[in-house]
Amino acid sequence: MAAKLSKMDPRELAALLKSECLHSGTGRLVEFLNSLFRLNTPIKELQLSLIGQIVAGDMSYHEFGRMVKKYDDSAACGLVWTADFVAYRCRTCGISPCMSICADCFHGGNHEGHDFNMFRSLAGGACDCGDSSVMKASGFCTNHSLDKPQRAMSVPNHLTITADVVIPRLLWRLVQHFRTNYTPIVLKLNPVVVESIRPTLNLLDKLSKLGAAMRRVIVDALLREDIYTELMKVTSLDESLQRDGCLAYHAAMSSMSPPDFSSLVSPVPDFPALDSKLKHTNFVGELLFWTAVYNFPQEMITLLLSMLPDNTYKEKFTCIFLKHYVRIAMTLKGRTNPNHVVHISVQLFSNEALASKMVREMGLLHVLCLSGLTLLKPALVTSPLTAALPSDVALTERALHKVLNCDNKILKDQCYWPIVSDFANILSHQSVAEYFFQDRVLMQLWTKFLTMFMGMNLNKRELGYHVEFEPNSYSTAFATEIEGCAAPMWQIASHCQDRSTMSQTLSFTRELQAALSDWLEKISVKDKLHPLQVSFHIPLIRYLSAFLQQGVNHQGMSLSRLLRTSSSGLTESLQFIRSPTQLKQLLMFPLQIMAAISEVYCGMWVRNGLQMKCQAMTYLQCHFCASMADLDLYFIQVCVAVLESSGMSEDEFIRIVLDRFKVLSWLTFDPAHTPFSMDSSQEMAMLEAALTFVATLVSIRTNLGLSSEDTLRQEMVTLLCVDDRTYSKLQDKIPDKTGVINTNIQFEKTLKEVADYQVPTSDLGGLQQGKYSPKPDVWENEFDPLHVMFRSMERKEFQLAMDNYTAYLKKAGHYKDKTIPWPPFQPLKPIHKEYMPLRRILNCRMLHAVIYAVLYKAVHSSVISDAALYMSVAIINMALQCESDSQVDNEQTDDNACGVSGEPVRDDDPGSWFSDGSILVNLSTELRAVRYQVNATRINPYEKEVGAKPASNPSAGPNQFLVSLMMDGQWVELLNTQGAAGVATDPNDEWVNILTNMIQTGEPTVEEVPMEVDEPPPTDDRMPDLLNLDEQKANNEEETNVKRQRKGTPPPEFVTKQLNESMIGLLVKLYTKLSDEEVAYSPPSLPKDESLPKKSIHGKGPVYIKDILDRVYASSGRCRGLLDTICGRKRSDAEEEQSDQGASPGTIANRKQRSLEAKQRMIAKLAQQQKQFLASAFSSEEAIDDMGVTEADAKLPEYECVICSQVEQTSEENPYGMCVLLQTTKVLGHRSQSSETAKLPLSEKETLKTGKKCYQMEATRWADATARFDKVSCLSSFCVGWDSGVHVQTCGHYVHIKCMKSFTESIGAHDMQARRLNINGGEFECPICRQLANAILPCSIPRSPTSMSKYTCEELTKLSQQISKRFGVATRQLSLGKTEFDTGVFKFVEDIFRQLPIEARKAARAEEAGAFPYLCSLARTNIELHLVRLGGTLVSDGSLDKDKKPFLGLLLDIFSCYLGKTPKIPLLQTWQSLVGLQKSSSTDHERCVPLLVQDPITLLFLFIFHLPQPITNDHLICITFALYNLVHVQALTRIACQLSSTDRNAFLRPAERSRQSEVSVLLGHIIQHLDHLRKGWLYDTSNTDDVCMSVWSPLAIDAFVKQECLPFMRVVAVLQHAMFDVPLPLIEKPESEFTSLPQFLHLSPSPVTDGTMVQRFSMLSSQSLQVTKGNPCATNGINNLIPVTQGNPST
Repeated sequence: MAAKLSKMDPRELAALLKSECLHSGTGRLVEFLNSLFRLNTPIKELQLSLIGQIVAGDMSYHEFGRMVKKYDDSAACGLVWTADFVAYRCRTCGISPCMSICADCFHGGNHEGHDFNMFRSLAGGACDCGDSSVMKASGFCTNHSLDKPQRAMSVPNHLTITADVVIPRLLWRLVQHFRTNYTPIVLKLNPVVVESIRPTLNLLDKLSKLGAAMRRVIVDALLREDIYTELMKVTSLDESLQRDGCLAYHAAMSSMSPPDFSSLVSPVPDFPALDSKLKHTNFVGELLFWTAVYNFPQEMITLLLSMLPDNTYKEKFTCIFLKHYVRIAMTLKGRTNPNHVVHISVQLFSNEALASKMVREMGLLHVLCLSGLTLLKPALVTSPLTAALPSDVALTERALHKVLNCDNKILKDQCYWPIVSDFANILSHQSVAEYFFQDRVLMQLWTKFLTMFMGMNLNKRELGYHVEFEPNSYSTAFATEIEGCAAPMWQIASHCQDRSTMSQTLSFTRELQAALSDWLEKISVKDKLHPLQVSFHIPLIRYLSAFLQQGVNHQGMSLSRLLRTSSSGLTESLQFIRSPTQLKQLLMFPLQIMAAISEVYCGMWVRNGLQMKCQAMTYLQCHFCASMADLDLYFIQVCVAVLESSGMSEDEFIRIVLDRFKVLSWLTFDPAHTPFSMDSSQEMAMLEAALTFVATLVSIRTNLGLSSEDTLRQEMVTLLCVDDRTYSKLQDKIPDKTGVINTNIQFEKTLKEVADYQVPTSDLGGLQQGKYSPKPDVWENEFDPLHVMFRSMERKEFQLAMDNYTAYLKKAGHYKDKTIPWPPFQPLKPIHKEYMPLRRILNCRMLHAVIYAVLYKAVHSSVISDAALYMSVAIINMALQCESDSQVDNEQTDDNACGVSGEPVRDDDPGSWFSDGSILVNLSTELRAVRYQVNATRINPYEKEVGAKPASNPSAGPNQFLVSLMMDGQWVELLNTQGAAGVATDPNDEWVNILTNMIQTGEPTVEEVPMEVDEPPPTDDRMPDLLNLDEQKANNEEETNVKRQRKGTPPPEFVTKQLNESMIGLLVKLYTKLSDEEVAYSPPSLPKDESLPKKSIHGKGPVYIKDILDRVYASSGRCRGLLDTICGRKRSDAEEEQSDQGASPGTIANRKQRSLEAKQRMIAKLAQQQKQFLASAFSSEEAIDDMGVTEADAKLPEYECVICSQVEQTSEENPYGMCVLLQTTKVLGHRSQSSETAKLPLSEKETLKTGKKCYQMEATRWADATARFDKVSCLSSFCVGWDSGVHVQTCGHYVHIKCMKSFTESIGAHDMQARRLNINGGEFECPICRQLANAILPCSIPRSPTSMSKYTCEELTKLSQQISKRFGVATRQLSLGKTEFDTGVFKFVEDIFRQLPIEARKAARAEEAGAFPYLCSLARTNIELHLVRLGGTLVSDGSLDKDKKPFLGLLLDIFSCYLGKTPKIPLLQTWQSLVGLQKSSSTDHERCVPLLVQDPITLLFLFIFHLPQPITNDHLICITFALYNLVHVQALTRIACQLSSTDRNAFLRPAERSRQSEVSVLLGHIIQHLDHLRKGWLYDTSNTDDVCMSVWSPLAIDAFVKQECLPFMRVVAVLQHAMFDVPLPLIEKPESEFTSLPQFLHLSPSPVTDGTMVQRFSMLSSQSLQVTKGNPCATNGINNLIPVTQGNPST
């Protein structure tokens, strides 16, 4: 029957079947459809056009559609679109943040003047026009407006009678297709399963678009349980396939089983959506299930969403979707596209009524929280924060806190996004938010979710070398927090806006505090964080900040009420943040971030790569700062506001800030102070940052009660002051709260108030936009430099603002100077009363001590930057505003109130410098003296504890001070500086009196420079470990003191420095110093009890200092009296100066001349006493080596700095350096061992044939050696840098190292150069020739000759014994020193090692000898590369790069400076074996590399750098003699090993008869000794006895030996040329090279004319014999070279 029907015309068949349905029932139609939808027929072969015609009946499909649409009564659009569809979003009309409408509905509605945008959809969506729960009715289009008349007509039965039968069976066939084609493999590999159903889905989509009438038919088929039950029964038709489908269905259900939530919450909430058993009762449920199984095909999503305009379907589909939600969430981390899930959920949860119902009945919020926790659980790792715990903490305790790994695929692919997006979406509904706050389990689940983000993407600062690969996980971390944490936070907080929601805020802050307390326990942070670690992600703290500011600013609660956690069931309350311990712990995290931001901009994180700067900039970026930086700052402000109630003092807080910013040690008055882990410029920058942070803390009011209108105005002013901006750019740059709409309602009104519109200067076709610039009164009253600094992602933004400010001042006539004025810091403005205690830190003793130190050092030195100075003055200004009149009695005039500190204060306890917290009191308090520690091992938190030299004898007598002063050499520099300046010597000059008194009496003037020697000083002998900087950890002071006691190290020494200054006095001096004409300060003339009028001030430093002094003068009686006294003394000083000016020029010149002569006599006398002291105290040879005096100082070369153009000699404090380029090179290692020229292949059949490379041979040699011999012996025998070395090149220009620092800093500020150069990699351009460079090679400081210089090459025996003695001295690690030259040497070597591959650096770290073998290898690399550049030989016409001569010598000298103070490889036994000073035995060399197979060139560099520098040319000659013997014997041994037995016997016979100096005789000696060894493994048996002896004739032997010796002699020649500036010999012909080099190297006493006469300059020559003195290799020398191989067949 079915076959007969199928042959009919489709329209006739459809009319027939429709007629039968109307009159006799649907039986025939059902029978036909069963045959049509057979399972053995692929679904893609279904006759869909016939099915569509059957639905249409006796009409055409077009006519049928037009007829059905007449009954469309839907009120909503419901258009579903896919990705890349262009849609609109109107923020004015939207109720939900996810609202969107199609283009037709947008243009059909009235959105004039609305805040809307057009966007390209990323995940797809549906039109919300007509849905009053998502958007306001005023935005509906005319087709879906509420005014549209509703049709009440019922759909005639004849229109849908066939559709009621066809659509359910079509859905059944769709389900059976999914079932029968399911296998786990198909899910990943075969897309045909989904592609084949697209025609069927398109048919259903076309039917749904016919309107509400047809949509109801489809919805009825999807939702009715009876239809699903009836159709899914197994029938006889295709029974086996149906049963297989059932099995596949149950297998698929098992594969998507829900996770176990019992570990996350107990008991699991009893909601239908969390039921572990899932049962499908209708087609929509199973279709949704297969949609999830098959990775959410877009066509299936469109089908399911197209029915949403039907409210019944929407509610039931939402319930079914929630039952599948936890299963769907588990697929997100594997294969599912997150955007497709959001495409569904966003349409369901935007309706508040439906979302609220799902939350209460289905547990929607619980589902989202549990799904998020379960999804992210596999991405958890043990928190790296626990890595800072002490080693005695149990592993179980260390692993308590788990944090998200940002490199995990779940986070990289943003698999979490659908869940957090849904969470934020539903929490935008008020009713849902209320339910969230009422359910404690929900809040606890969400805080657990946030805890997983705490400490995410932890950064550790690199101190040693630049990271090899820069991670990009930071972008994942920031995106994860802003989307997963910040967006829901602002949605939740938006519902806590008034007093009616106070209980909600209190309940949530309670849970946040409990979660923070639990987190602190898990990470076990005690007193401080790891100083080198920082994470920018602390969402729990930011949540607490957000709700604290909501509670205080909007709900009127107090901080004391909010920061209290009530225990459940108890009336007692637990103070959380108000305890000092937890306050410190929580403060550390945001404070660490603030300090790290400053460190990044100071260049302290450059070794971590550019990604660290990107993190800092992202943290401050406008779309992130409101959710991160602002909340972190607010949290610190809250902590400071509750300091008093928590038991912590303001002084302690300031100390913590200084410690976090690493400038606490800067407060010392020790002139020898050097910062740890940074240079002095970075320390000054960090001091600026610390002061700026304190000022920012008390002045930024973003979250301290500032209204939204004022906040918008402040942000707008800040942006406009940096640069003029267009409307769109300004709107985009305003900081926003993620996910919150309508935040800038007052934008246009505020813009008109603060800015003027600037019309474009030229109209380029309408493409140029006008910009807005600040109004003049904004510059006068609203420009806030601190807020600009806080918002600046780069320092140049603040500089741009200051440039614009300067331009305004000049334009307005307020400022005429060419320099940039000081920033006009705004006076403190009102804040909420709850935060008023915050500003008490401005009047604390610790902060005043910091300001005192800044002012004192600014007056008495030039090390203080302008930024540190103006920030200190600004803080004084702020403190004066906060000063209470009741704190100071203006009428006090007695001596006790004059503020004089009697006892010396200690610089390590700045909080005790002042006895009062009042700024007025402390301004007038005079500090008499300060006591600081000298010559002590300061605690470096970044390095291991280092050892100390033996302490000096405390009972050395009264001359001890003179000795230490002379040894330091500072007295010469001091007196020379004063004498060179030509300043007249004051008879009361402090230093002159001290030194004069010491010369006459031998004792220091205790009254002038009191020194308290409490205990002998320990001294630090070790240099910072270059190769282990990145592994050094922090040690605290207490542990160091304990170790000192255990070791018996004496305590440190203290020195008292006279100060006799008050802050007012310092300000007066500073005013004069900063004034252009050095004008003295004059107090204002004010009647009694009259205050100064308020006025706005602009200008340079003296203007602001005068303003402060005037205000102090008017505010305090004691300050007024002190100022009158100071200014009176200044006036008398000025009068005395005028009297000096009235004197005749001749009188002044005579006075200066007499003073200079007196100082010169004093210096000469001190120098004589110094020589006498050294002669008596250091009589030993070793002491004279280190302390000898030379006359070479008079012959020092002079250099010209190309930056400052100064020409002078280099010095330790102001050294010169050469611009060099360091490049990794593999040229030497890639040289071929084959002499044949490689032929380039020109066809596919040909291949490139190359010989074995040098680095391959050396790698094989190294592997064999290390497998058999001791590692240290291998390092002293073979070169370690063949695979990769560092080539040093130079343009030949010199600079001061200090000048270069300023130059490179200026480069970093210019965008053009920064784009071309790797600034973080140290690259720069030579200032004069623009050649690329990346390091500065310091110019060497001439060193005194050592005692070794007393022997010459005429006494080789004594010289070799002396070298042996030197090799026998135990090496010790010495201090590199603290001079600029030493720092430059250390920096240069560090730069060199940074160029090496990471494997080489790791290997160097692991070696006991450290950098010694590697730097020797690098020295050899550059010598040999120089030879390569010369063509591989020394044959030349005389032009051998004379301009390059000083370069290699300078490089070698700097290497020797560094290596002279590092551990070295033991070489004594090697040297003694080489020269025959010691009889070797096999037991001595059991694990040592045999001397015969060691590399002579490697030994050459090791010997040279092992000796104390400087060495003489005689030492090099002696070493060359010894090593040449080794080279010669090695060459002859290679020949002997290749001879046949017949040849060997032939050479043995002359050896028995004669001792003549011939090659054959020498070869016979070697063969004679080799015969004692086992022949089987030593000799090459490939040569047979019948080989002609002419192969190794004397000429052939000579040629071979010459070829083997030439490379060694070339290296020695270049080395001698570089080290001692000895001109290279002029060699014009290649054949003359071997005859010229022996004489040049003193291997032969006379020129060699015959190249074949090797014996005349061989080891048997007269000079060579003197090296070993009776033990040359011809006799016993061979015993030293050959027998050491016995028992070592591996050689």
